[in-house]
Amino acid sequence: MATLYFVDGYHGGIRGHMPEGSWQDILSAMERWPEWKISLEIEPESWEYLRRSDLGTYRRLQRFVSAPESAGRVEFISGSYAQPFCWAVNGESNIRQLLWGREMIRRHFPGVCIDTYAVQEPCFTSALPQILLQMGYRRMSLKNPTAWGGYMAKMPGEILWLKGPDGSAIPTVPRYECEELISCNATDGSGYDYELIGKFADKCAAGGIAAPAGMCLQDLGWSSAPLVRDIDVEYVTWREYFERFGDRIRGEVSFSQDDVRVSLPWGNRIFGDMLRKVRRTENKILQAEKLLAMAWTENPDAGKRFMQSKDMLDMAWKLLMQAQHHDGYICATCGEGDRQWGYRSGKLALTAAELLDEVMAAAQEEITGKEEAASGGSSEIWLRVANTVGSRRSAQAQVSLGLEPGVRDMRVLAPAGNEVPSQYQVTRSYADGGIGAVNLRFAADMEGIGYQSFRVETLSESGPAGKGIASKGIQNVIEVRTDCLHLVFDLAKGGSLVRFLHRQTGRDYAAGVQGMGSLRGYSIKEEAFIGNGDVPAECEILENGPLCCKLRFKGSFHGIGFTQTVTVREGDPCADFEVKVHFEKKTDVGFPYEPGEEERFLGTRRSSCREDYKMGIQLPQAGGRVRLWKSAAFDVCESKFTDTRFDSWETIKHNVINGYVDLYQEDSDTGLAVFCDRLNGYSLVDNRFALTCAFGYHGNFWWGYQPAEGDYTLSYSLMPHAGNWEAGAVAFADSCLREPLLVQRLAQRPERMKRTLLCAEGASVEVVTLLTDGDACYARLFHPGSREQALKLGGDLAERIRGCVDLEKEAVERPADRMGGFEIRTLCITAHGQPGK
Repeated sequence: MATLYFVDGYHGGIRGHMPEGSWQDILSAMERWPEWKISLEIEPESWEYLRRSDLGTYRRLQRFVSAPESAGRVEFISGSYAQPFCWAVNGESNIRQLLWGREMIRRHFPGVCIDTYAVQEPCFTSALPQILLQMGYRRMSLKNPTAWGGYMAKMPGEILWLKGPDGSAIPTVPRYECEELISCNATDGSGYDYELIGKFADKCAAGGIAAPAGMCLQDLGWSSAPLVRDIDVEYVTWREYFERFGDRIRGEVSFSQDDVRVSLPWGNRIFGDMLRKVRRTENKILQAEKLLAMAWTENPDAGKRFMQSKDMLDMAWKLLMQAQHHDGYICATCGEGDRQWGYRSGKLALTAAELLDEVMAAAQEEITGKEEAASGGSSEIWLRVANTVGSRRSAQAQVSLGLEPGVRDMRVLAPAGNEVPSQYQVTRSYADGGIGAVNLRFAADMEGIGYQSFRVETLSESGPAGKGIASKGIQNVIEVRTDCLHLVFDLAKGGSLVRFLHRQTGRDYAAGVQGMGSLRGYSIKEEAFIGNGDVPAECEILENGPLCCKLRFKGSFHGIGFTQTVTVREGDPCADFEVKVHFEKKTDVGFPYEPGEEERFLGTRRSSCREDYKMGIQLPQAGGRVRLWKSAAFDVCESKFTDTRFDSWETIKHNVINGYVDLYQEDSDTGLAVFCDRLNGYSLVDNRFALTCAFGYHGNFWWGYQPAEGDYTLSYSLMPHAGNWEAGAVAFADSCLREPLLVQRLAQRPERMKRTLLCAEGASVEVVTLLTDGDACYARLFHPGSREQALKLGGDLAERIRGCVDLEKEAVERPADRMGGFEIRTLCITAHGQPGK
């Protein structure tokens, strides 16, 4: 009989599950079973709750984990603040979750060592090796006993080097090649099935695993006792296991995002609304953080005002991280009213966003600082445009302005005094025909993180109107022509694209395919695919000028209403789409599999797995085989799956878009980048790509039966380009979409017209965030590319760089003139000094 080395313990906390008295029972059980050892993945906020609600047990636990005779029986693992699905959030959120969580644990248990990453749920992502090593972690486990939402791919060996996309490698116990899935929610090494766990060690030994490890972190509130008994088992912590068997590391495995096999009911309305709110706040918080750091470097005497904004920013981070809790994803529709997980997570994200609005407004006021009294009077308006993307960009700024009487026209002037292209749309008029208010757009060339001041000169006489880039064609079509794109929308085909020409490459992405940009999904009732690609649509041109047009298409098919708003800009190869689908009555849309009564909770086959049957945006690709690249937290990888179809929990394929995917075709050396406004699912079958929009049928277990009903909204953008995703600067385009230019109306002419804090030369180094702790500034850089890249930084802060630090702000050595592929780097910067003029 082989010995089973079992990592037992607990997970959960006040946001998941932590019944009163559970820690008393666990500590008593530790005394009853002196051979028992536990690992704890507990939401760190729980320790403060325990301190306030049961101080005696709190002190008893503190003594137990610090006493020399018992400390080795307890290990704190993971350390994440709110235990998010790491694959579901952005890179900086992954970092903050660990930094905040570990700090909070150490506050309650001083001196405790947290250097093992192990989790109960599938909270993994491919960049973890680099992130963990930069925080002092020494080991990792890829087992996740609770696998409702997914699991890790099998990997060879007992202990291996797990290599992230940047080349960082960490010792890791994988999910063994012989470790099988059981029921619909676990692996056979979890201990849930006593018969299987009794045979697990011998099975592993036969497969070459000399010291087989099982793991289960029990829910707080389960029986306070060892999970596995009456077999040849030795309880260990992960730290102990690696100390004993760490010399057996054999082989290296490159960690791909496709190895994270996860599946959720993408297209569910409640879930999708929550995901959109969380992603918007993830984007906004990094812009707010950069603005606040910009304000601090601009006005070092802000003092108390800065700390108030910093406190609000910290609270926003806390709320956002709570919104990212994995139960908000796996249990989004569980609970009633304001206790529903999806509602709670969405509300947390919205509350964080409201705080960020205050932070950004306060930061912009600090940046404005002292203003000169001189002004051009009512005939001029001053605007400050802030850019939070750390490279040069040419983009369109947008702002709404109220105007004094007498204005008939206007123009926009850059800091140097030259006129820049602009257009405006009148939103309010005076009785005499004068312009009362406008939505103004203008071109702005920005030089990295910083700001520029533009002057709007109002005119008393009307000038010639610029020609719009959109026009109605004679064959029931709408045409849009810019220097980058030529688009033709066919009103007889639901407003789908019949021409999608990228001028640089000469490729028409709508040629040779049908239904580009149309909706399509399977109707259970009609037993057929239905869509809007063959129904008439109406088009209203909402805005049309020389810089931008906005079109709105409306129609219905099979009793389902749809509205699509399209925005196209001059000088921009990216086109934006917002689709709203309205189900007037409850409608079944999805894969036609209805589970039997006994399968509705524990069945492994699920309608929700088939993205190709859900109502989706169709983006078929003509030509050679599509190679799909997808972004993830601090990673971009090529997908192994050229056919994403699966319909059961045991056969999951990674088909998740977290940011963007790029559809590259070698025969033409061109690609189409697809950006999405939230975490979402996609389908790729025979070069037919579809982005999931709506699903309403059976999801099994907690999701149950939920037909489609009401409004479903999805925003996405398309950018054709030459070459692959790297040559096409897709990652840079994604940064620009996530961080639009910010425009502030000033009271008077500003004292300082422009400033650049930090600018990376080229578009292949991203400044993820710029933050300050009150003593110094820190710039987090990321190189979204597979090869080493020259690093050249400009701007006021570039001259004040002290050196590089790891994620815990400890000094490290890095080459100053280059970055490795997919490297995360943090620069320590002296914040204050004479600002640039």
